[in-house]
This record gives sequence, structure tokens and C-alpha cells, in this order.
Amino acid sequence: MKSSLKYIAAALVSAAIASGAQASVTTLSATANSALLEGKVNNGRSDVLASEYGTEQNDANSVWLSVLKFDLSSLAGMNVSSATLNLTTFLNHSNSPYLHQVYSSSDDSWTEASITGLNMPATSTLTLLSATAIDGTSGTYSWNVLSGVTGQNGLSGNKILTLLVKPDLSQAGTDYGPHFYERTALSGAPSLTLDVSPIPEPESWAMFAAGLAAVGALARKRKAAAR
Repeated sequence: MKSSLKYIAAALVSAAIASGAQASVTTLSATANSALLEGKVNNGRSDVLASEYGTEQNDANSVWLSVLKFDLSSLAGMNVSSATLNLTTFLNHSNSPYLHQVYSSSDDSWTEASITGLNMPATSTLTLLSATAIDGTSGTYSWNVLSGVTGQNGLSGNKILTLLVKPDLSQAGTDYGPHFYERTALSGAPSLTLDVSPIPEPESWAMFAAGLAAVGALARKRKAAAR
């Protein structure tokens, strides 16, 4: 009898969870993006993205980086179990692999029209998420950005996610880094790929609680009958 009741309880748990947890894959496109020459007053470029070190003439320490903005409001009420940023390269200044880092930022106030290498999100607003090696092979490269999507800079905050991609400056080398397609490109545009599932509705847990109560009542009835 105890075994059968355990099976019933397990079935109720599974039914309650399954009723509100149909997993799916969702893709989001960037709503804004720009390439910036760090520390320079020049306006950002929205026609191409980049993550480069030492590629500017007469400046061996120049850093090109990219900022991207994503609207996460469509994910409200969802569990997110994985999230990747996807960028596609079409040119690289080096064939050797170099690490490029992605950060989330708490500063979402920038726009494509006004951002520059001087007023870009400050270092104090950045949180490192992950790094990916990029070589001279043109293709799509991905970064794990789950903690940025679900954290204070994403769904736990205002549901607007700013990501910043730049070279890992701790590695040796210069004159390296790729160009990426930007958000209006017909193919290879930046995207977020997310595994999501609905958060179970209160009705699902109410059904679960009612089922457990019924199991308890059945157990008491059987115990009384056995005396």
C-alpha cells in the first residue's frame, strides 16, 4: 500500500510540473548595437561590430569593442535554463585564436545615435560573464550569458540587457580581432538563444496540493479499515 501511495504522489508531482513546464528555444534579436574605439570621442559605428586590439594605425594599444542591447520583456514569467550570445565574424586581423570577453552592464541608457568611446558604460557597471576564443575562421561564435540574462542586469532588473564584447587584454599579442555582422544584416545578425519554460501557474500547485490531500485521506481511510 505504501508503495502504491508513493507512486501516486510521484505522479501528482510530475503532472503539476509538466502542466506548467513545456520547454522551448527562443531567439531574440538585438534592438541596438554599436562598435566603439575605447577612450575616443568618435561616435560609435552601428554598421559593423568589432572586438580588436592594436589594429589602429599609430596606436598599438587601441581597443575596439562592441555594445549590444536586448529587450528581455518577452521572457517575463519564464524560467531560463541557458542563454548564449551569438556573433558571426566576416573578417579577422589574425588567424591565431584570441580570447574575447563578454560583460553585462547595469547602464542601459546609451543609444546608437549618441554613444561614443568616452560615454560608453563605465567599467564599474560591468560584470564579466564568459570568454570565447576566436580565430581567423569566419563563422558564428557563442558566449554563455545566462547569469547576465537572469541577474540584476537582466530579468531581475529592468528586463533590458546590455552586453559588451571586447578582447581579453591579459593575453599577449597585438593587431588581432574580428569584425562581426551587425543587427540589420540579412544573415549572421547578433542574437540571443535561450532555453525557456513557463513558471508553473498557481493553479498547478493548487492541483498538486489537492492531490496530496486526497492521497493523505486515502491513506488514513485504509489504515482505519485495517484495524
